[in-house]
Amino acid sequence: MSPGRVGTLDSYAACRIEVDAEIHESVSTRMPTLDEAKILQMGTGIPVMTITRRMTSGGRVVEVADPIIIPGDRAVLDYLIRLR
Repeated sequence: MSPGRVGTLDSYAACRIEVDAEIHESVSTRMPTLDEAKILQMGTGIPVMTITRRMTSGGRVVEVADPIIIPGDRAVLDYLIRLR
């Protein structure tokens, strides 16, 4: 573990769980609820991105982060699509 810093991967490593090299995410967009707009300090007319993130170990799901909610005007999705 990194001194003074414990993250998700460090926590799994401490438990001898080797996380797979891929993280799977499902992304969608929608309008925020009133509570989400207030918490995120944004207007209700700005869409949010909702993300479900799954981490696996040996193909078995070990963590699901759902939902991760990000204001649409503050985020960029950057993808690599391999054809071969």
